[in-house]
Amino acid sequence: MVEKKCQSNAKTSLCLPQRPLGHLRLLQNRDAPAKRQKALHIVSTWSSSHQLVLGQKKVHKKSNELTAIPELIEMLEIAGSVITIDAMGCQKDITSLIFKKKGDYILALKAG
Repeated sequence: MVEKKCQSNAKTSLCLPQRPLGHLRLLQNRDAPAKRQKALHIVSTWSSSHQLVLGQKKVHKKSNELTAIPELIEMLEIAGSVITIDAMGCQKDITSLIFKKKGDYILALKAG
């Protein structure tokens, strides 16, 4: 039988097998439901080994994903997992947090 580890807070509860989360991908989502509304900007964490979204964080109006990414990483147990982030995530604070929580990372860089 596989042991399970449960994480919960006041709003949600999540139980996963006791193993690393595998490859986690931080995704940026923008969705404008109506022409006159501004786009809703959300950063999500996708677990390829579990095939599900583990967390989402709304990006505040006067901010960008640089504030949401660390908050999302703090929510998860990432030890032994590989985190992939696009060029926006190439920040010392973000990589230091991943390293501190014993995760690994792959950062996408682009020229220019």
